[in-house]
Amino acid sequence: MLLFVLLARSRHQGLPNVDDVTIPPWVTTTTEASRSLGPVDLDVRLPRSIKPLHYVVKLQPFINGNFSIVGYMEVEMEVLEPTSNITLHISDIITKNDTVSDQATSRGLRIKKHEYDHSRHFYIAHLRKELQKGKRYILSMEFLGYLNDKLRGFYRATYKDVDGNIRNAAATQFQPTAARKAFPCFDEPALKATFEIHLARESWMTTLSNMPIAETVPVEGQEGWMWDRYEKSVPMSTYLVAFVVSDYVHINSTENDRVDFRVWARQETIDQAEYANEIGPKILRFFEDYFNLSYPLPKMDMIALTDFSAGAMENWGLITYRESIFLYDPQVSTPVDKAVIASIVSHELAHQWFGNLVTPKWWDDLWLNEGFATYISYLGVDHVEPTWKAMEEIVVEIVHRVFDLDSLESSHRINIPVSNPDEISEVFDEISYNKDDLWKHLTLAAHEDGILPQEVTVKMIMDTWTLQMGYPVVKVTRSPDGTSATLTQERFLLEGSANSSSTTDYKWWVPLTFTTQNEANFSQTQASLWMKDSEDHVTVFLFPRRTSGSFNLQQAAYYYDDHNWNLIIQQLKKDHQVISPSTEGRLSMMP
Repeated sequence: MLLFVLLARSRHQGLPNVDDVTIPPWVTTTTEASRSLGPVDLDVRLPRSIKPLHYVVKLQPFINGNFSIVGYMEVEMEVLEPTSNITLHISDIITKNDTVSDQATSRGLRIKKHEYDHSRHFYIAHLRKELQKGKRYILSMEFLGYLNDKLRGFYRATYKDVDGNIRNAAATQFQPTAARKAFPCFDEPALKATFEIHLARESWMTTLSNMPIAETVPVEGQEGWMWDRYEKSVPMSTYLVAFVVSDYVHINSTENDRVDFRVWARQETIDQAEYANEIGPKILRFFEDYFNLSYPLPKMDMIALTDFSAGAMENWGLITYRESIFLYDPQVSTPVDKAVIASIVSHELAHQWFGNLVTPKWWDDLWLNEGFATYISYLGVDHVEPTWKAMEEIVVEIVHRVFDLDSLESSHRINIPVSNPDEISEVFDEISYNKDDLWKHLTLAAHEDGILPQEVTVKMIMDTWTLQMGYPVVKVTRSPDGTSATLTQERFLLEGSANSSSTTDYKWWVPLTFTTQNEANFSQTQASLWMKDSEDHVTVFLFPRRTSGSFNLQQAAYYYDDHNWNLIIQQLKKDHQVISPSTEGRLSMMP
């Protein structure tokens, strides 16, 4: 490990210089939490006594030097409950000259002891006097970090230019818990605050962050270096803060006259960013109209990075992408490549509302972020590429894939209690990405529209889908005279993994929709009736014996008896266009 000290210097004069030294004696470390708690029981939630309001973050990354980061951070905080300590997150950072002051009087408060809890990534400042409820205080500190090569936090990236020269850049990936690797912060999604970001760069490079640049000034005493100060951000979670330092170039879009929309890439690949630059502003405008809610930032930058672990990241106003799934070369790329780019761009732009503007309080509800964004992204693609009929692809591309995962006994419910830092990243999977809904307001809307009976709530229904794993298979059995059908449900498991307890102990609220061969109303998706989680079976009176019927319109995974299967097969042979593509997709997955 490299140990550094920050030489004392006024924060108004910029950042301190770097010199070698040991950790100061007033800093203590502890692993008490890891000794007293097992990894499963480790509670990493911050105390609820303080909330952040506004950060000032200054960073000087030495991209073309020793990869160190010299930094300064101050955060204005409001005290919610009296407390004698300040706890926030820190990881792979060394701090010095930490101070706490009263925001109203600027009077300093003495810090009795500093503590680092490595197991929970906690920095704890123990104060001699108690902070008073309702008052505001400012915590400031100088610190030193490191541009890592792990593609998390504030990390370094490299690429070769057309002449074979190595070029360096730096970028961020903070979701879910890596903002604390770049600067000390209250690194939980519910603890939103505004940010004023300052980035130092060599004069021939550029920087990007969530907001537009407010001003650029020279770094005092360092020739060839410039400070880019960014405008104050909207309130946002720490995992959405982002910055990039590079020599990349950009192209502008003229599609949206209110939002400054730019796409960035390496000089030699910028022409391959044209497709993203074409569809991005159109999708953004479509979402504004669809939600009847304007995108709240004045600009949007999308950048293709050579070194990036995720497919893309929805940082507010600065979306980062893996280069290989963002650039499109008409001479080389396939139609599938183009579809992937459109889908990912639409997904990340959907997150500007779902996840960024409206954010779950904790990672238990990650599926709300990803489920909504996944569904809405198909609407965005359908808008810019209507001939693709993207909405008809959801069953095959999304539902079937999730069914494969959710049919295993190793599946998990989508609302997952998360307490350990290592657990948070693990809930980012297809099951979380591809299920979605919201409770109270949806119940009100459903009652107003007459979709649900007054005694039924969305929570009653969705608790059976979010708080238990798997999904039901509904079996349809026609009566001998063909005038009714009995429907029963059980959990579906792949052959070989099912047992009586693992299939019968689960019950869901299931919406039932159906149409007959004569009606052929496959666009009807509103439930005709519901199978309750407390019911063993439901009887439906329907169609003549020689007429086929199809259940679960536009959705997936129901089984029929042999008689109804034969009628459906006859109809497909006679005229397959009577049955909708998504329903055909559902039928194709059944054994």
